[in-house]
Amino acid sequence: MQKGKQLADLIMVEGYMDVISLFKGGVENAVASLGTALTVQQARLLKRYVNRVYICYDGDAAGQNATLRGMDILAAEGLDVKIITVPNEMDPDDYIKRFGRDAFLTLRDSAMTLNQFKLEFMAKEFDFSTEDGREGYAKKACAFVGALQPVEQERYVPLIVRKTGLNPASIKAQCSMAGAAPQNSIGKNRNTRIKKTEENEGKRRKSERMLLACMLNSKETAFFAAEKMAEEGLKFSMPDDQQFADELLVAYMENDKLPLELMVARCEPETAEAVMAALAEEAAVVDPRKTASDCIKGLLKDVLTERIGELNASFELGTAGREALEEAERLRRKLKGIS
Repeated sequence: MQKGKQLADLIMVEGYMDVISLFKGGVENAVASLGTALTVQQARLLKRYVNRVYICYDGDAAGQNATLRGMDILAAEGLDVKIITVPNEMDPDDYIKRFGRDAFLTLRDSAMTLNQFKLEFMAKEFDFSTEDGREGYAKKACAFVGALQPVEQERYVPLIVRKTGLNPASIKAQCSMAGAAPQNSIGKNRNTRIKKTEENEGKRRKSERMLLACMLNSKETAFFAAEKMAEEGLKFSMPDDQQFADELLVAYMENDKLPLELMVARCEPETAEAVMAALAEEAAVVDPRKTASDCIKGLLKDVLTERIGELNASFELGTAGREALEEAERLRRKLKGIS
């Protein structure tokens, strides 16, 4: 994509093979998140090009859970989010190879809204062949729908009615009864999370620039930092900074001492900002290896804290399953163990 070019929409998939297969099949507006841990920075980058994003992750349980996480991040940045559901737990790569472009575009045209997907996902927890299961779903779904705006409630009440077979008047009454408290609580907590996210992003950017300065200081520190980040699955939040780090490692493999002009020549013009920012921070680095280690620990803490926050948000909405509970507990233990 060219910078500044506004597209109608984008289809977000998990991996590059999905993008390649979709492109070969005639769907040319797909991008890959390269994993399911979508970040706020990625969402903001997408916002520069489009107003609507279709999420089309794999149809298995992991892909559906990832969809649930990613769509709230995209929506929080003001993007219109739609969810393409691939049947039979297939991934987009396999689906378009087997059924072709028109079939895939039919899936896109019938994509679900963010809230519709949440209601469908929620339904998987209940046995609709029993009265208790239908009532249980109705209560949980109404608690969710009751927190929405009245015009949105009108849209989703019929969905609950169809799924449960319960009286529309009863469902409306249940949504109204459930709506007051959850709406205030969820809205208040969401605003708090957004404020904290903005504060954390400024802190994270500073840590990342300091880390780049450490990597620029010496070849040894650069490869030490790259290895540690790879071990933890970390990447720089901004594409320009990540490109700088990648090009830096390549340049170090060719030159033990790195000429600055070579580094600048390797990078795109926009990445020069990352180079200059790192140079500005380099003078403050006394012990590059220790500083790099501290920066990586800080970044890991930020990433873990952000993910735990996302899981907590799904708990509030009642959309978290057993896997989410286990993940949250595992991440909390990992966060506690970072010294």
